[in-house]
Amino acid sequence: MGCRCEKEDNISNFRFVNHHHKPESTNGKCLNQMIHNKLSYLQKRQTSGLLREYTQRRQADDARGDQSALNSNFDQLRQKAEWEATSHMKMKQAQVRDKFHTLVAEESYALERRRKKLADLLTYEAEQYQKELDESQETSEMRQERMLARARELKAKREEERKKFAQEQLDRRWRDESDELRHLASQDLAERVRIERLGQLKQREEKLQREQEEQRYYDDLWEKDRQVKMNREKQETERRKKSAESTLSILSHQIQERRDLTESQMQELQDEGLRVRTKELDDRQRKYAAKVEMDRMSSQKKAEKEMESALQIEMDREFVRQMTLKERHAKEADQKAREQRTHDGIKYRQYLEEEQRKKNVDDTELNMTLQRSANEIWQKREEVRRKEEDFRNRLTTEVANERNRQMSAKRDHKIVEKQEALAERERIEADRQRWEREEREKQEKKRQERLAVQQAQLEQMEGRKQTKYQEQYSEQNRADQERDLKAQREQRIQQEIEKGAHYKNYNRKKLNMNERVL
Repeated sequence: MGCRCEKEDNISNFRFVNHHHKPESTNGKCLNQMIHNKLSYLQKRQTSGLLREYTQRRQADDARGDQSALNSNFDQLRQKAEWEATSHMKMKQAQVRDKFHTLVAEESYALERRRKKLADLLTYEAEQYQKELDESQETSEMRQERMLARARELKAKREEERKKFAQEQLDRRWRDESDELRHLASQDLAERVRIERLGQLKQREEKLQREQEEQRYYDDLWEKDRQVKMNREKQETERRKKSAESTLSILSHQIQERRDLTESQMQELQDEGLRVRTKELDDRQRKYAAKVEMDRMSSQKKAEKEMESALQIEMDREFVRQMTLKERHAKEADQKAREQRTHDGIKYRQYLEEEQRKKNVDDTELNMTLQRSANEIWQKREEVRRKEEDFRNRLTTEVANERNRQMSAKRDHKIVEKQEALAERERIEADRQRWEREEREKQEKKRQERLAVQQAQLEQMEGRKQTKYQEQYSEQNRADQERDLKAQREQRIQQEIEKGAHYKNYNRKKLNMNERVL
């Protein structure tokens, strides 16, 4: 349209130059200046509209970039928190597993040691039993020879004991008659008794001191382990709390800044999409706070489980200590019973020898008495051995059954705990999936809303552009019409001027002719 007007202007100017040989008039210059100013104004308005649209698009792109950076930051924080929680859980599991393997190895070593002692004891008793059986299997001649040898041995022993007793009596009589020897003997006896008493007291004190030191060592070890665990848990709790607080403060600061920016943009543009984004950020903040609270509850539950595990370990340790103490008491009781049996056997043999010396029977009666005594002793010994073996087997069976029952209960408890943990993990995973599904649905809905808003904005911008184009087109048409009218008016003025000039020339010629005539 501008090209056509310029062409018409050139044509009119050419026509004016050819016919009249005169420059443009002042009115034409003003008209061209007005048209040029109008076109510059239209171009500036169009350029300002494009700049405003570009600025709006640039702000929208910046907002989307900030939102993407914020989402990426949130994802990094979430991944870091999950990694820290997973690493801490794996470290705790490894420590508990190592401690469990150590305790199992110690218990296995102690069990193998007890089994070895029981096997050695059974082997020794079997050898003694076999030896006695081998000794008991003999013929009548061997038995007679053995009994004769035994009788001669006893006779020689009695004679020796009689001589020894007589000598001791003589020595005793001589010592009793000597005051100095009696005094020295009493001092020596008192000194030996005192030394023996001191030795017993010292052994008892050393034993008590060793037991106390061992008890203190295990108590200190348990206390140090408990303090280390408590400090570690406290530090971990404080670190997580500080991390959560710092994260929440940073998030709150970012949300506040985002909210301020959003409010300023809302005040400037009155855009509904920014308010939707603000609501989305608020929802995300609330969900993040809920997630932090859930992590805190998980950490607290984990700490409670660790304390329960430590308590269970301490109970197992106390059970092992009680079983060791019970086994020690049983060994002491067995030792005392064995010493008592030995003492009773010695007294019984002394009694038999005394009776044998008093009765002074013949060899047959001696053989019968010795055989009967040997049979009775063997029967009693066999009965005692059988009772000890039954008691030992029963005690071993009870200990093994009790330990198996405890291990089975512990395994069942661990299975139940694992099932509960698995169910809890599945529930949390289901909640997380549901939350993610809801988030995706909300995001999709918000995206559809944003697309609708953007589509409406684009339609509005397209309508505005069409309106601007129509206005520009109408203004251009009006300018063309005005230019045509002005050209027509100038043409009529030029025609009038030409008519006036022609009439003036005609009058001048007529006047000249009249002058010539005159």
